[in-house]
Amino acid sequence: MASLDHPPGVALIQQDPLFWFFDGNVVLLCHGGIAFKVHKGVLAFHSEVFDGMFRQPLPSPTQAEAADQIIEGCPVVSLDDTPNDIVHLLLVMYGRNQLSSAEEVVYPALAALLRVGDKYGAQAVVQKCVWFFMSMFPATLDHWEDARDYRHRIGFKDHDAIEVYNLLRHIGPSLRWPAPAPHPARSDVRPLKTPLPIALFLCAQLDEDVLRSGTRRADGTPETLSKADLECIVKMQRKLRRRGARIVSQAHTFAFDPKDCERSSSYVDPYADADADSSDEDDRRGCGGEDECEDAYEEYFGERMTDEVEDVYLGGDLFDPWIRARMVEVEKEGHVCGGCMDGMRDMHDQLRRRFWNELPTLAGMAK
Repeated sequence: MASLDHPPGVALIQQDPLFWFFDGNVVLLCHGGIAFKVHKGVLAFHSEVFDGMFRQPLPSPTQAEAADQIIEGCPVVSLDDTPNDIVHLLLVMYGRNQLSSAEEVVYPALAALLRVGDKYGAQAVVQKCVWFFMSMFPATLDHWEDARDYRHRIGFKDHDAIEVYNLLRHIGPSLRWPAPAPHPARSDVRPLKTPLPIALFLCAQLDEDVLRSGTRRADGTPETLSKADLECIVKMQRKLRRRGARIVSQAHTFAFDPKDCERSSSYVDPYADADADSSDEDDRRGCGGEDECEDAYEEYFGERMTDEVEDVYLGGDLFDPWIRARMVEVEKEGHVCGGCMDGMRDMHDQLRRRFWNELPTLAGMAK
């Protein structure tokens, strides 16, 4: 970065190497003395705030120079933003980031754009970011795994939850998810109205010392929680861990309906032909029946429920896919019949959906 001449007593000012146009007509001055010589028209086209600012008379060159508010003949607009955030905004305003490729859509850029886009009324930028944030923080449990994978792909780290929470809380009601269509098969699914409960849930997955000390953005800017937010999240942690214990307990408890167990003499096949041969029923009477399924479940599923796995749920991650995936695995290996495993998965899914619906309450928010 090139240094600019500055009057005595004025902090050193450095020009940004990318956004310093020879025909620029305004200078944006950020934290650290980083300056951007850009165009009023470009800023005003994308930003309601800059548009309103530039419609008002700026100091005349003589007045600005007298007040040390002019650089290379351009008026200076001082901003309380980090250079990193302003660079990301300018990249979009000048078409150098179309938010279309994997290299362009990364979490640090999205967070910066949402933060300054909302602040300066760059509505088109905010709306673009909202769609990406919807992929990161879904309204329904059905999309949770896809969202987790997406967060990983765009470089979202666990500790970024603190930044996201502060960002979303500041933006507030202006960021709400469109209401999805009702689920055709499950009336017990209640979509979240905002991403805030998920941001709090992700914060509650962090160790308490991280919550208390805070973290940093990609550019090194500190992110900390207020005392009230910290207390809310720690309280949420306790509630999540109690519910995680219930998930583990339910997964360990084999439950079945004899009519659903395909190895039971009481099994009723909903697709069976009334005139079919009864030899299958005779075979079921000759095998271990539901006791065989229970013993197999306790052995083959139980051996997969290691302390390490249980700790995930006991730590409060209620929506981890591990338990459900291993239930499918045990069924595919033929250890437990499909009817019994369907019942176990249904109970597990019902509990997960119930806890998903409780997220706003667990986060201390109104439903």
